[in-house]
Amino acid sequence: MGLQGCTSGTDCGLAVLVSGCRWIHFLDINKCSNLGDSGISNVSEACSSSLKTLKLLDCFRVGNESILSLARFCKNLESFIIGGCRDICDKSIKSLATSCGSRLKNLHVDWC
Repeated sequence: MGLQGCTSGTDCGLAVLVSGCRWIHFLDINKCSNLGDSGISNVSEACSSSLKTLKLLDCFRVGNESILSLARFCKNLESFIIGGCRDICDKSIKSLATSCGSRLKNLHVDWC
């Protein structure tokens, strides 16, 4: 699902979307500047078994809470691309990589 550049999207709107659409395999929310930890946490819980690819470039409100939620729920993640998120630490990225194990084939972290 491509929502990239949707600057009017909100955490609440994303929560409603994933509550009715739990089988999302691919989610691109690059440059969705209004989305933050609450929205990503809702995605990780609702799409925990189906989400394979997540792109989070220039989502400035996304922080460690989002990454830790993905680590907790999305153990089938195969590709995770994140960049331009200022509140991400190495510890949360390591937690995600450890949680997904060998299933995570592509991990791209840039400008975090």
